[in-house]
Amino acid sequence: MAREINPKDTSRASRILGNKYRTKIQTFYYEDGKKQYEGETQNGLYHGHGTYYFPDGEKYEGLFEYNNFHGQGTYYFANGNKYIG
Repeated sequence: MAREINPKDTSRASRILGNKYRTKIQTFYYEDGKKQYEGETQNGLYHGHGTYYFPDGEKYEGLFEYNNFHGQGTYYFANGNKYIG
């Protein structure tokens, strides 16, 4: 019996069995060449652990789900402060 792959199932088994949904590491850049995102992606979307770099120098490092901040992460402000949540 074939196993149906659920695109929202990011378990290791799903990534192995469903090549279409395999997570990979990618880096995206702004037009000026500065890094925008570095981390796991799924189907071209930020998905898994990664770091998003804002143009003003702030960044978010943590978990993403379908291009959205999701779950545990740390936000680093340009002034050096950080928020963990």
